[in-house]
Amino acid sequence: MKEAHIINLLEERPAPEWDERERAMIEIHIADCADCRRAYRAAMAAADLLGARANETIEPSPFFNARVMAALREKQSPAASTLAAMWKAARALIVSMAAAVALLVGLTLWISGSQSQPLETAESENIYSAEWVILENGDPDDLTYGEIMTTLYEVVAYGEDK
Repeated sequence: MKEAHIINLLEERPAPEWDERERAMIEIHIADCADCRRAYRAAMAAADLLGARANETIEPSPFFNARVMAALREKQSPAASTLAAMWKAARALIVSMAAAVALLVGLTLWISGSQSQPLETAESENIYSAEWVILENGDPDDLTYGEIMTTLYEVVAYGEDK
């Protein structure tokens, strides 16, 4: 009997499932084999622990019901949770865009307030305006389209050089 160890039998099925013949065979074998005796004691300890754990009653925490119901309500209203998730994801982008717009508006107001002359005054003081050149060259009705374009582009070229 020393040749056939019972470790395989111990590993195949839990102790409560052994029949009387297997129990008798195990008892005879563990009397002579120290390794199988250790395995038998470990199997019995495991069976006792599993039995004790299975008989244990676990009470849920006091707020378990509230958490489960809240999760169910959240799953039943996906539109609200989707909107909240989108807001969480886009909040930083929206805030940064609003800050950029506010900064641009402020810079625009500051720059326009720091100009010393209105735009019309600055244009009227420009003696090389296209209208002035065309009117000084004669009657605008007598000028051809090409002459007007040449005059306009020459004025721009001369205006940049000065």
